[in-house]
Amino acid sequence: MRVTLLLLATLLVAPRLARAGADEREQAHLTYTHDADLERCPNERELRDAVGARLGYDPFVEVAAREVGVTVTRRGGGIVGTLSLKGPRAGQREIVSPRGDCHEVVDALAVAIAIGIDPSSLARPPGTPPPATPGPAGPPPGPPPPAAPPPPLAAPTESPPPAPPLPLVAVGATAGILGLFGESPATTGALALGAGLRVRAFEARLEGAASLASRVSVAGGAIGGGKISASLLTGSFLPCVRVKVAFGCAMVTVGALRGEGSGVAEPLRASAVYAAVGARAGVDIPIRGSFFARAHVDGLAPLSRITLQLGGQDVWTVPSFAARVGVAGGVWF
Repeated sequence: MRVTLLLLATLLVAPRLARAGADEREQAHLTYTHDADLERCPNERELRDAVGARLGYDPFVEVAAREVGVTVTRRGGGIVGTLSLKGPRAGQREIVSPRGDCHEVVDALAVAIAIGIDPSSLARPPGTPPPATPGPAGPPPGPPPPAAPPPPLAAPTESPPPAPPLPLVAVGATAGILGLFGESPATTGALALGAGLRVRAFEARLEGAASLASRVSVAGGAIGGGKISASLLTGSFLPCVRVKVAFGCAMVTVGALRGEGSGVAEPLRASAVYAAVGARAGVDIPIRGSFFARAHVDGLAPLSRITLQLGGQDVWTVPSFAARVGVAGGVWF
């Protein structure tokens, strides 16, 4: 990836900035900024050193006719470096690292800056200063030595194209399945549909879930046997914070728990309001483009202590803790 970024920087900047000959020891004034959350991004001193290593001398001074502006920012899951040249051979370029490697972006920017300041550095090995300009009485300079041939590139390996960085604001939709533990008389599954609004590292989600009916048999006792079944229909609001592919959410869930008895003289059907609070932790795995897979685990504390009865006898009560495990597929728009 680093070789690709360096080649792109050379191909994009060289055609507009090339000229017939290079001035000796050309100089510029550097302004460099990056987002505060990019703590591992190289600092200004490291960028200056990288450009100086490429040219063979430090080109940056406090006052110069040429202004070099560099800004490194986060864009979705990637990092973007913007180079602006003012003065002789003015221009602007943007270099993107979809996988969010700030060092790759700054290395490519250093090459682009060196070419913008002194295009003749393309014909010199890195670290070689420009030849001194001879005086009036000196002999005319000979032809420059031929540039060393570039090393052969390794054969490209087949790999899927990287996912494009997500925009700062995006709307997403998901569809998946849940495993419910403790929210019904027996472990059961549910279908879940959700939608969310993402702004930088924050996401607000709405999610609906409809469970399959879970059934358990009741033997002996005063009722002499029978069965109860229950199904759950809920809606949840989840405010989330994301760190790269991982996320954590608070969770507020409300809905209805429907219970039904059978196998007794007077079976009953009833519904009750269900409410719970909890938290979610999970990861989003990029698949291709804007599509992703999601896996998560939820911990819930039910606020509604609902009890199911059969023949006047308590059979099951919502516990004080429940859990959900889910997998889903989704897309960002």
